[in-house]
Order: sequence, then C-alpha cells, then structure tokens
Amino acid sequence: ALARLAVAFSACNLDACLGYLQQALAAHSDAPSSSLREAAAAVARACTGRADGSRAESPLSDSGRPRAWDLLELLEATRDVRELPEAAVVLLEWAARPEAR
Repeated sequence: ALARLAVAFSACNLDACLGYLQQALAAHSDAPSSSLREAAAAVARACTGRADGSRAESPLSDSGRPRAWDLLELLEATRDVRELPEAAVVLLEWAARPEAR
C-alpha cells in the first residue's frame, strides 16, 4: 500500500516524495519495515525511469542531474544502503545502463 502511494505521489512531485522518504527513513532508527523498503524501491524505480517497468529515460532535477543520484545521496545520508536491498538493486541496474553515465 505504501509503495503504491509512493509511485502515485512520485508521478506528481518527485521532490516531495524524496523529502517524505527522507523523513520516514530518519524517523526509524531500527531496521526499516517491509513497507518502508517497498516504498524506497518504488521511489528508486521512479527516480530511474522504471516506475512502470519500462526503460524510460531517468527523470532529471532542475540542474539536469538524474534524480537517481539524489536518491542515492539521501539513502547514504540516512541509512546503510544494505538495509534497503530492493532500492539498491534498482539503483545498481540504473547505473549499469549506458545512459546513466
């Protein structure tokens, strides 16, 4: 349910979605719940252009930088990325794509 909300919200406002995810991750000092891990993975898919399962172009920030970098920095600042394996895999798959460079 939380993952579906994250996908719907990210389609409208990815900045707000990243801010919400940052607050949610920071608020949980223990291991993230399965719904929070699913939400992080959904945001990762949205940031890498994979929200609908396609290989769409990655969304860009106002500065022209791929949003996936914003998410990676957020995850590194708030969590050990290994606690969010689904999101980490999506980001790794994105980084391996030629257009990510």
